[in-house]
Amino acid sequence: MNEDQRKQIHIVLDLETMGIKQDAAIIEIGMVIFNLDSVALAIPNVLEQWSISVSLESAMKYGGTTDAGTLTWWMDPDRSEARDNWLVSEKLSLPRALNKIAFNLSKYSSLLPLPRIWGNGVNFDNAILKSAYERLDITVPWSYRQDADFRTLKLLYKDIVPEPAFVGTPHIALDDARHEAVWLSQILQYIYYRDDSAKTSKPIDFCNLNLHSPKIMGAAEASVDFKTPIDTFAKE
Repeated sequence: MNEDQRKQIHIVLDLETMGIKQDAAIIEIGMVIFNLDSVALAIPNVLEQWSISVSLESAMKYGGTTDAGTLTWWMDPDRSEARDNWLVSEKLSLPRALNKIAFNLSKYSSLLPLPRIWGNGVNFDNAILKSAYERLDITVPWSYRQDADFRTLKLLYKDIVPEPAFVGTPHIALDDARHEAVWLSQILQYIYYRDDSAKTSKPIDFCNLNLHSPKIMGAAEASVDFKTPIDTFAKE
């Protein structure tokens, strides 16, 4: 793994919405910002993490849509913990939430290589958040060149680097983003070490790296300090 690969900023975005189209009403936004400049293999070096809850009324006021299938999905008892977490959270208006995100990402905007913005599907997280910015005529705080698709990457490598154990509650945006950040970091490390192996006469022993051991991967996720998010927004 070279210096650029270690220092590359990765921003994992996860949204919770009340619809599935690109104009879906956003109710929660989670982000984890990390690089691979860590002393421990398979553990991302987390630089920042935070979440913002959005008022559904505000999201719909500014053009966000809902659909019956998604609303029914949220009413399932399996989603009760995530649903209750959103209901009791302090919520921002959609314009304020978008401006907070833009402000928080601005500190990374001049870095080279450009930070990568990872969404779980090319037509979901990134596309829905971009649509919200465009509806409110607020500049999208990243370029199309930064969009990256985690859904495709994990499908390509799921048999080599399987999914780690989930820590937290599924469908809480920050917990989902944390989980995706750990899995993404492990896939990227596998790719980068594989590339290193191809450049040397002595192949790297991937088994000894433990990047594809479910036990190690679960321990890696649990060991990352996600207990106290760097969150300057949610408390406002």
